[in-house]
Amino acid sequence: MALIDGRDGNQIHFEEFRFAMPWEERRPVVLVHGLGCTWRIWIKQIPFLASTRRVVAVDCRGSGLSRPARQMWSMLDMAADIHSVVHHLGLDRPDIVGLSMGGAVAMHYAIDYPDELTRLVTIGAPAGPIDEVRETRARDFEFIMNNPVETIARKRMDRAFAGSANPKFKEWVIEMISAMRIDDYRSQASAGITMNLHERLGGIRVPHEVINGEADATVITAVARFIHARSRYSRLHLIPNGRHFWSLEESDSFNALLEDVLAE
Repeated sequence: MALIDGRDGNQIHFEEFRFAMPWEERRPVVLVHGLGCTWRIWIKQIPFLASTRRVVAVDCRGSGLSRPARQMWSMLDMAADIHSVVHHLGLDRPDIVGLSMGGAVAMHYAIDYPDELTRLVTIGAPAGPIDEVRETRARDFEFIMNNPVETIARKRMDRAFAGSANPKFKEWVIEMISAMRIDDYRSQASAGITMNLHERLGGIRVPHEVINGEADATVITAVARFIHARSRYSRLHLIPNGRHFWSLEESDSFNALLEDVLAE
């Protein structure tokens, strides 16, 4: 466990894992979680990746043990936090992998620090308002601003997981999110609802793997297609029957795809 100071007075927590022999270790990878979660959302990926890579899993600003110096920050701030971790560890152009909100953070990182990553992987990531999701985003934000964290988490997870999913996964994520302070959760949500990457996606200059579940009701495939159309070096991967947290529900198939795209 490590805790470092960010550039604007906040504290950034991250965990590091590396189980490969030094001469066998592949390019490092930085994992960025989604809204309200912590680094632990990658629990099914970390042992798999760390057998061949140096893995760094970050708590985004306001999540887990990361402590913000102020409320109502931006996606640019969260991308800067990831950059602080990369710089602190001396990582040489790591791969950046982001899930949901973490995918948006990762895209901001790729645009703002284009020479400091090798490959970008985004899974179920938003990029700002498009017509197909504009009303849903507004309703979700109003709900977030007027309810406690556990109520928000239960409603969101009903949509995020398949009905056939192991209920223990769902309750585990709800418990994770419910531990977050409401002001921090709302600040993360506000950063996501106010961002607009539409005009900036063309600034991604590294290979970009855009992954989305076809059954994802949190971030629909229209968003992934929008990102793919504007991120010039991207490839689109649509996962049949995949939901928002298929990284937990179907971790073996998720890990296989992740390894394939990172290995190229």
